Amino acid sequence: MNVEHKAPKILIEELSWFANVISFPMQKDHKLPPISSSFGTLEKMASDHIAPSPTLQPHQRIEIYHQQYWWRLLRLLRESFPLLLRLHGIDSFNYEIGVPYLARYPSTSWSLSLLGRHLIKWLQEHYKGAHASIAIDCARIDMAYSESMIAKDLPPLSIKDEEAEQRALHDPLFLQPSAHLFEMEYHLFNFRQKVMEQASNYWQCHPLPLLQRNAMSSFYVILYRTKKSLLCWKEISHCQYLLLVSFQSGMRLEEAIAYLEKHHLEKEALPHLQQWFHEWTVEGLLSLVDPKEKETRC
Repeated sequence: MNVEHKAPKILIEELSWFANVISFPMQKDHKLPPISSSFGTLEKMASDHIAPSPTLQPHQRIEIYHQQYWWRLLRLLRESFPLLLRLHGIDSFNYEIGVPYLARYPSTSWSLSLLGRHLIKWLQEHYKGAHASIAIDCARIDMAYSESMIAKDLPPLSIKDEEAEQRALHDPLFLQPSAHLFEMEYHLFNFRQKVMEQASNYWQCHPLPLLQRNAMSSFYVILYRTKKSLLCWKEISHCQYLLLVSFQSGMRLEEAIAYLEKHHLEKEALPHLQQWFHEWTVEGLLSLVDPKEKETRC
C-alpha cells in the first residue's frame, strides 16, 4: 500500500490494517474468513481499531466494508467480461474466477477499468475448470470489445488520395489498433451474439446455445470499430487472416504476399486481393502510420 511518507504513523497503521482485512478473499457465504494472528482473532483486532455502533460490533462493521469491497469489484469484473460470465453463471464466475483472480491480482490503480487486464494471463496459468481453452477465448473476446471501443484511430488509408495509394504499394501498411483478429476452434462470436440476447441470470436456468465447431479447420474472425464508432465482427478466410496479422506489426504489400507464399496460399489469395484491399480501405482498417511512432509523438 502506497501512502505519503509524511502521514502520521498511526494513520499509516490504521489504513494498512483496514486494507489488509478487506482484501481477504470473500467466502461463498459472503463473510470474512476466520482470521487470527499474534494479535488475536478478528473480533479482538477489530475492537482495537474500530468503535462499535449502537447495533453492530466492530468485527461486524469491518465485515460490511469487506463485503462491499468484494461485491463492487466482482460486479465490475462481471460487467467487463459478459461472455465469460454467461458461460459460467454468476456463482461459478465469482468464486472459480473472480475471487481467486482478484486475490492474485488485486486492484492497484485508481482506474477500475484496468481491473481485468491480467485475467487472460491468470486463466492461462491457473484456471483448472472444464473447457479452459474456451474460457480463455471468451475472455479474449470480452477484452477485445473493451479495447476496441477506446483504442485511438490512426489516419486511415484513403482510396481517393493518389499519393497515399502509391505509397501503399511500397510503404509498410498497419492495421488499426482497434481491430482484433481471432483464430478459434469454436465460433464464439456466433455464440456470443446469441447469449448476449439474454441477461446472465437467464442462462442459469436455460441451456446455453450449442457451440459451432468446424472439424476441418479453424474459424477466423476480425473485430473492428467502424467509422461510425460501432463495434462489428466479420468472419474472414485463412488468407485474409494471415494478411491482416502481417499488417498488425507493419508490412509492405510485397512482403505480405511473400508471407502467403510461405504458407502456399498465394494462388488462393491473388484473385481476391484487389477486392479485399478495397473493402479494408473503405472500412478504414489500414493505415500508413506506425502506431508506435504516433505514441512517441503524443
